[in-house]
Parts: sequence; structure tokens; C-alpha cells
Amino acid sequence: MTDRITRILDAFVDEPLPPPTNIEAERGNVRRPTPSEDPLNAVVNWCRVSAGREGLLAGKRIGLKDNMALAGVPMTLGSRLLETYVPAEDCLVAQRLLAAGAEVVAKLNMDGLRGRRAPRRATSGRS
Repeated sequence: MTDRITRILDAFVDEPLPPPTNIEAERGNVRRPTPSEDPLNAVVNWCRVSAGREGLLAGKRIGLKDNMALAGVPMTLGSRLLETYVPAEDCLVAQRLLAAGAEVVAKLNMDGLRGRRAPRRATSGRS
């Protein structure tokens, strides 16, 4: 069984990855929330990223967790170490949301660099 899986996966190793492409979208208005706008510290950054397309999610406003890349919007992964990192490419989830007509309006807070629930508080935003 392992040999069969290895042979299947080996076929993909030599296949080149397609070049990343961002969906053409209006990107801007990136700013930190004020304490009165976000008393629960749920938002790392407000933003506005919209491709203006029609689709299943047209008119829907979406917030992405801060471990998903959104070109032009800072991505901290919940850590102050990365607060100046701004990705140049959209992650696949963001590409699909924008292609379906969604508007991304926020990057949402998370536990710092953990990727899992931990008893500590997030280091981004107000602690």
C-alpha cells in the first residue's frame, strides 16, 4: 500500500507549480481598529479588498483569520515579530473568495504562531 501511494505522489514531484496569480482587486483602507470599534480584540486590521465580481458571494463581507495571506494587507500570524510582513500574493482561499464576489473587510486575530488553541492570549492587538 505504501509503495502504491509513493508512486502516485512521485508523479506530482516533477510537475511544476503554476505561477501565483492574484485576482485583480481594489485593495486598500488598511488600518488598525480602535478600542471602541473592537472591544473584544478580534480584529488585527480592517481592510477593503474587493474584485467587484458577480458570484455566489457577491455582496458578502468576509473576515480572514490572520494566518491567510492577502496581498497588500499585513499578516502577523498573531505575533509582533511579523507585524511588518506584508504578503505580495493571495492565498488560495482568498483567491476563491474574491473570484466568487466576496469583499474581505478584516484580518482576524489568532493565538501567536501556534495554529492551535492555547491558554495564552494573542500577542497582536491589545493584550
